[in-house]
Amino acid sequence: SKEWREILKRDPCSYCSGNGGTIDHVVAANRARKKGLGRSDMSNLTSSCGDCNKEKGSDRLLIFLLRRQR
Repeated sequence: SKEWREILKRDPCSYCSGNGGTIDHVVAANRARKKGLGRSDMSNLTSSCGDCNKEKGSDRLLIFLLRRQR
């Protein structure tokens, strides 16, 4: 819902705890459909800062997190 999206934008980034500001699809929209998720289901959205959102891109969450550990 629109309200949920506004709350997410104000939350801290789920990946670095910095200022959020954007909304990221945990499972990329194109993959979400294949898994039976709606692209923008609340369970598939999280708060993200612009830098983390761009860095993650459409990568799977685990791949993104492992890459950041290096």
